[in-house]
Amino acid sequence: MCDHLSEFLEAKRAEGLSASTVAWYEFQVGRFCQWLGDRGMSLRVARSYLAEMADDGLSSSMRRGAAIAIKAFSRWLAEEGLGEDFAGRLKLPKKGKPLPREARLSDVASVFAIASPRDRALLLFMLDTGARRAEVAGLRWVDVDLDGLHVRLTGKGSKERLVAMTSRTAELLRAIRPDSVSADDHVFVGQRGPLTVSGISSVLRRLKAKAGVVGPLNPHSLRHAFGSNFVANGGDLESLRQILGHEDISTTRIYLDLARETVEEKHRRYSPVNGLELDN
Repeated sequence: MCDHLSEFLEAKRAEGLSASTVAWYEFQVGRFCQWLGDRGMSLRVARSYLAEMADDGLSSSMRRGAAIAIKAFSRWLAEEGLGEDFAGRLKLPKKGKPLPREARLSDVASVFAIASPRDRALLLFMLDTGARRAEVAGLRWVDVDLDGLHVRLTGKGSKERLVAMTSRTAELLRAIRPDSVSADDHVFVGQRGPLTVSGISSVLRRLKAKAGVVGPLNPHSLRHAFGSNFVANGGDLESLRQILGHEDISTTRIYLDLARETVEEKHRRYSPVNGLELDN
């Protein structure tokens, strides 16, 4: 039945799902089919697959995602008359720890409105590049190409990568760039010198309090906001892995879950059912 995977994916595209969501189904069902080998599809086999994932130390969220995709494939096979719904009674693994919280774009806009030019540049740079706070703290003007619209970030293990930025972010950086800078001058500085890792967090905490923002607004939540919105807007996982500087794409896959959570939240908020006045 795995021979019908391409048809299943085509059906998902026809439903109007984004390319990243279809890619997620392809990864999940494809991995299951690869593991399946010569085994026949059955409820017992599907349960064994999830159990083996648990034995391999994969998180409950990863196992839950696999189960959701397998159940969708199984249901589609039955609906198309290509096989039985073998995973119809497959139970979803319990949810593990919550996904990392991302900054809301509306909160970012509220903070941006009351921020100084430096803090506006800092805020938008982190949201635009998904950079870690240590990468931001270590950023020097020699690493920034305002005309080419990219920066060189030095990540974990001193590994360097080029990351693009928007012209909007570049203009904010250009506005805070001194007329005369040396190659080693840091981009983000305060009264006492270059902003440190803790200094960046302090700036964001101060801005959050001043703007009256309740939701998460810190270096991690801005990085997560970049990742989830990149995927939700159609970006692919491999490009995101390179941008964020992840060694293993399995680390990047969490943003598929974050993007899906965003879609589900919008569904709950904007469903037409919410506007119905019904007699109970």
